[in-house]
Amino acid sequence: MKTQTKSANMHIRVNPETRERAMVVLNEMGISASELFNLLLNQVAIQHRIPFEIVDSKYSKISPSPEEDYRAFESWKEAKEWLNA
Repeated sequence: MKTQTKSANMHIRVNPETRERAMVVLNEMGISASELFNLLLNQVAIQHRIPFEIVDSKYSKISPSPEEDYRAFESWKEAKEWLNA
């Protein structure tokens, strides 16, 4: 396995509520936000695409059955408009 001797900092803006909800899940999974972003960016570079389906939750809070409570966006443009709303 290749070890990285250098790192670069990234500064990103996120919705505070979204960040808190995501951090709960990441903590349960035992993964840091930095590790997640490294995995994500590696997969984008390898696959030349966003490596997952982008979905919109029907509810503003985590539902008991999240896999049933979302819809997939038809395009990146639609997802970006939802994200920036």
